[in-house]
Amino acid sequence: MNVEYLADPMAAGVTFFVSINDPNPKLPNPEVLTKRISFYNADDKEVTSDAEANKSFDTDTWFAPKTFRVRLKEGNPAINWDASSRTLLVTLQKGVIFKMNYASYWRPDDLIKKSGILDMMGLNNLTGTVGQRIARGQHWMFSPWREITFVHAVQQPISVDASGKKYPAIVNIVPDRDYGDNFSWLNTQLLIHGPSTGQFDLDADWQDWIDDVNEPALQIVDVKAKVIHFTTPYLVFDYIFGDLNGIKNNPFKALKHTFNDTKHRFVNYHSIATTRYREYFFNLIKEKGAAFKLTTEGNILSKVNILSSARPAAPQVEYVIPTFEWSRATTGKKTVTGRISGLRVYLKRPWYSSGEGEQLAVVIYMKAITDNLPGSDKTVYTTWGTDPTKLSGALPNGITPSHTDFVNLKNENKDYPISTVEHPTAKVAVAAYDVKYDEERQLYYADIMFNIGTAYYPFIRLALAAYQRHSVRKNNTDCCLSPIVQPDYIQIPAPRTSSIEFGNSKNIVTVAIAGTIAKLAQVPEYRSKVKFIIESLDIPTSEETHITLNSKPVDSYEYILKPGDFNNYLFLHSHQFQLPAAWASKAYRIKVLEYEMITYDPLKPNPNPGGVNFASMPMKERLVFADVYEVNK
Repeated sequence: MNVEYLADPMAAGVTFFVSINDPNPKLPNPEVLTKRISFYNADDKEVTSDAEANKSFDTDTWFAPKTFRVRLKEGNPAINWDASSRTLLVTLQKGVIFKMNYASYWRPDDLIKKSGILDMMGLNNLTGTVGQRIARGQHWMFSPWREITFVHAVQQPISVDASGKKYPAIVNIVPDRDYGDNFSWLNTQLLIHGPSTGQFDLDADWQDWIDDVNEPALQIVDVKAKVIHFTTPYLVFDYIFGDLNGIKNNPFKALKHTFNDTKHRFVNYHSIATTRYREYFFNLIKEKGAAFKLTTEGNILSKVNILSSARPAAPQVEYVIPTFEWSRATTGKKTVTGRISGLRVYLKRPWYSSGEGEQLAVVIYMKAITDNLPGSDKTVYTTWGTDPTKLSGALPNGITPSHTDFVNLKNENKDYPISTVEHPTAKVAVAAYDVKYDEERQLYYADIMFNIGTAYYPFIRLALAAYQRHSVRKNNTDCCLSPIVQPDYIQIPAPRTSSIEFGNSKNIVTVAIAGTIAKLAQVPEYRSKVKFIIESLDIPTSEETHITLNSKPVDSYEYILKPGDFNNYLFLHSHQFQLPAAWASKAYRIKVLEYEMITYDPLKPNPNPGGVNFASMPMKERLVFADVYEVNK
């Protein structure tokens, strides 16, 4: 391309050197990037010395200065001169900004002979640092410069650098919350690729558990929020907010994430970086819109535990009833069924006042450990005892159950020491249970299964509280437990085991029942009876309760237990049936029943009237166990 104007008479070429405004880390010797390009060298070589810069040229050459091209290319940062194409090649990594000054330079000999400024400065040579800068065109009094900016713009911020480090990234988040806070401080470390990132966002999403009594059931609502949005400096890659990694009194305070309540929740945090170079792509943005993505999404830190900062609301107990868990296993010809016993606690809505993970806790006694952990003597806890009307086996651990007295209680559902509202220094232990929702009753419930040992129908008075394990715990206290409530005393049914075992064919079957029982003399006023009934499966059941009326059984057996049948509050009783041969293949059911028998006289309400002969009084039966096996079905 021909130049349409004449060059400055004193200009021999152009010099490029690093600008003081360049945002990149300063080089130990920035002069390695200084380049001088001559307008007139016949060999088109780069000017690397004052001797080459002093090459003379005639008038015709001066009238035909040579142009050159500046080209930007991806690569490791460098500046190189290609003489064959007269191209100054600037290579930059993605996302990098590089600033240079450019100015005309004089032939050094011309400066000495013709520059009045040099004379005004009292210089007669170009030695020394200042002289060399003048000779290379880097002194603004001789060669005023302009600045040129090279930008390797990227559509999206860099996600992986040359060392393999990933951006943007949340290295860690350590939440910190105090009692009553409706927000959480986030002590965090963030990695951001500064040169390619202009803005950074930390976003969050979680689920809120809202149990509105005006709605038919619990609502789990998805929530999103922006924690922070900020403009990123060019050279900053590592950000630490708050007291993290041993940093104390950090001027960059922890990030504040506001929730407007005190509930517990698990929060997912997202890192999002936006390109620094949006203005370079405005035409593509206009053309493609949202399809032209300008962000890079980093890692997601999942399930960050934001603790509850206030106690749950006290549970509203609707009622407590006995409940059972059954297990059945068959080995060879024998089938065994086990029944453990417990209580089902029904609770009114609402629940989850402390957020996700709220459980029902059975508050249990804890012994004093130290002066700072005084135990439960001054507060409310669960107690139990044997039925005073029956000579029952003793309960484990005396009058207060412990963690070992709860069946299938997971380790994560055991907790102590826990503070109580009822007394400022008392500590208790808890056995925690998940609650389930009964849509028909519109009540929550929790099943609590007990190991009552050889005790027979013991009484228990539960101490119950809403419990949030994910709560703030500071200064030897916590807010895990709601106020404690106590429903009325209730009895826990005795555990039972039943079994059937076939002989050589299925018309020969031995039926058995075993379990704990009160150790009573066989007195007339109280007895226990077992009953085994075999009936055809043709006889329908009533609402799956296996109650049959006015139907003759195939065979039956009943037995009133005697003192000799008891051994250490345990009994085992069995009976073998030998049915007709046709029943070896014919479908039938076996019912295993147990009854308590108590004297009953509606005309004499006094349970122990003087002179009454109990043997002559009628007995009333109370069914305490029932199991059913179906054979050849």
